[in-house]
Amino acid sequence: MNLGRPPAAAAAPVGRGALVAILCRMGAPSNLTPMFRQYRSLKQEQPESILLFRMGDFYEMFFEDAKIASRLLELTLTARGRGTDSVVPMCGFPHHQLDAYTGRLVRANRKVAICDQVEDPKKAKGLVRREIVRVVTPGTVNDPSQLDAKSNLWITSVVSTAGRLGASFLDASTGEFLAWETAPDAARPWAELAERLKSFAPREVVFSEELDWDPSFRDAHLAGVVLTSTDPYAFSTATASATLQKHLAVASLDGFGLRDRPAAVAAGAGLLLYVQETQRCAMEHIDRLLFHEPARFLLLDPATRRNLELERSLRDAGPEGSLFHAIDATVTAAGGRRLRRWLLAPLLDPEEIARRHEAVAQFLNRPDLREPAREQLKGIHDIERLLSRAVAGTAGARDLLGLKNSLDRLPGLLRTASAVEAALVRETVDGLDPCEDVARRIGEGIVDEPPANQRDGGFIRDGFDAALDELRTIRRDGRSYIASLEAKEREATGIASLKVRFNKVFGYFIEVTKANLHLVPDQYRRKQTIANGERYITPELKECEAKI
Repeated sequence: MNLGRPPAAAAAPVGRGALVAILCRMGAPSNLTPMFRQYRSLKQEQPESILLFRMGDFYEMFFEDAKIASRLLELTLTARGRGTDSVVPMCGFPHHQLDAYTGRLVRANRKVAICDQVEDPKKAKGLVRREIVRVVTPGTVNDPSQLDAKSNLWITSVVSTAGRLGASFLDASTGEFLAWETAPDAARPWAELAERLKSFAPREVVFSEELDWDPSFRDAHLAGVVLTSTDPYAFSTATASATLQKHLAVASLDGFGLRDRPAAVAAGAGLLLYVQETQRCAMEHIDRLLFHEPARFLLLDPATRRNLELERSLRDAGPEGSLFHAIDATVTAAGGRRLRRWLLAPLLDPEEIARRHEAVAQFLNRPDLREPAREQLKGIHDIERLLSRAVAGTAGARDLLGLKNSLDRLPGLLRTASAVEAALVRETVDGLDPCEDVARRIGEGIVDEPPANQRDGGFIRDGFDAALDELRTIRRDGRSYIASLEAKEREATGIASLKVRFNKVFGYFIEVTKANLHLVPDQYRRKQTIANGERYITPELKECEAKI
């Protein structure tokens, strides 16, 4: 099931006719080389995405993708197959620049399918096997360099079912997940949806191909937003509850406030399936889906936000001079995001407001607690986004070390916060797991100063993994390793002249002279006869050769 069907244009899905035309321009299968047949097959999985095709140390783009990307990325457009009947437009960049170039394409409202070699080229029989390992969309970016640390990046889904409109809102980089729906008797459901979209300002909106949009709604409220149509099955009310229950490991969604809210559940399930499909992982860090109740908050339309300069200055539309910039004294990215959300959606319930005031007042009046807490928070990295990268398989050694250093500070922070009596703080602290075992495990495995590039290796501690230690020993001193193996075989067979040798044709082998052939063990397999003896291999020697 292919859930993600990204658009070729920034704000409108591409019709099937256009997709067929694009694929036809790629040539008939009989005219393509095996490599281009593989490329064509993978492109059909994500026809509306820019396909980054890994070839050795480069990511290459071909056909229409190359023409589009060369313009957006300012790359030289070349061609493959010059001098033949099949000249193919082509451009590319070195593999280590993947994040930078992917970010530029996404900022241009393009979707990017990353296709990697999933087989060792040295072991491949024929064409190297490749797969699409991840699809990066404007709403699913998790690269820290492409994100505003103190703002959420929302992706939204929209569904119409059971006489209601539903929507869900997910920040895939943090795991925050909300669902909403209109009342069955709502007089202006599309207007209510428009207000929610204005409030969350998503970069991407996902919807069923069968969704019957209100006339002019997309032009009026989704200008500049990437729209993605998906298989209607993803939003099926018949399977939505089961999809979410399985992912969240619960028997019922009632505890999340989703009972008798079919449109909200369908929107949540459809969006979850889409994100799982594009990220090619289960997204385990998304562990709850809460019902969004706009009635709890003061409604602030975009004009009000702009005129009150809540997050942008009227002077230059920058953050400096805004209310958020003036009062933001948070020391963590997650704290900054929380403060921004509170400013943009003020509470209406006096009791909830009083609970926040009580918590703030106690820290304000207790500098003996406030200052230690701030110092402990200063060393905490963006745990939410580090976790999302770890789940997606894009976290590096430095990311994991940042997670470990952050977790190391949690026990002290919890002890400090435990002295605060405010109910809101108590509810947050009580029963919170500081994950000391996770921090300890990462500390045992990752060196204190890992290299920036994982391909350089050397980020796993010696002693953490016996098999890795053995391979490192072989790499550092392969000759000694072979010498020890030779000594071991001499002792086991009693052949003092036995030698372990190597050549480019046969690899490693054991050489025995004719005078000692009667001492050769049964497990030796003859490889070659030479003038003064025989050459053999053993399973252990072949394993040794593979390690070397």
